[in-house]
Amino acid sequence: MITVGSADANPTTILEAMAWGLIPVCSVQSGYEGFSGIRNISIDRHEDAVETINNLQSVSEEQLKKWQQENLD
Repeated sequence: MITVGSADANPTTILEAMAWGLIPVCSVQSGYEGFSGIRNISIDRHEDAVETINNLQSVSEEQLKKWQQENLD
């Protein structure tokens, strides 16, 4: 689930996504920064955002399941 809000300090969609087993990808402006199971994306630098999304395409299933479990915990 990707969300790139610039002014929502605690979007419940991120928590809902985690409850469904999804890996949230969000801007740091969402208030979720520094959580290993949540990936951050830039809303200011397009090239960095594209790089982040491209890198996530090659994350192993094992790593995705690890992030998923961390989020469910």
